[in-house]
Amino acid sequence: MVADVEASAREVIQHEARLLDDRRFDEWEALWAPDGMYWIPGERDDLEAFALVQDNRNRITTRIRQMLDADRHSQRPPSRTARTVAASQATVAENEVVVRSSFVLLESRLGKLTQWGGVYEHRLRVVEGGALLMTLKKVLLVNRDQALSTMAFLL
Repeated sequence: MVADVEASAREVIQHEARLLDDRRFDEWEALWAPDGMYWIPGERDDLEAFALVQDNRNRITTRIRQMLDADRHSQRPPSRTARTVAASQATVAENEVVVRSSFVLLESRLGKLTQWGGVYEHRLRVVEGGALLMTLKKVLLVNRDQALSTMAFLL
């Protein structure tokens, strides 16, 4: 049973990466629990400290609508991304799975290629029927203590 949940959690993480790279944001949004949080800490991994992104569920929805807005200058033309998610470790607790993964993401936009890398921490809640919904996506960038390029897309 635990192995099945761990495998399902890893599949959700891989599926999430594909949805983001394919710009299928409405499907990505459906992966979130109502109390979900998308968080990219700044220099310190502390909810009380500065964060590059700290979105609750409503802000996630707003961010998606902005990304899909054809008049939004920051994504005209849209970034093309490709990410690799690997070395996942899953821990199962009562009704929750925590998955830590390493990632490398390439972003191509306006003739420039930017690399992003770090660690994802996903917290997934097991809901009725055995489905998994994201309650947290934390992105720990390896260079979060340095000046960063503009992130006008979803990590």
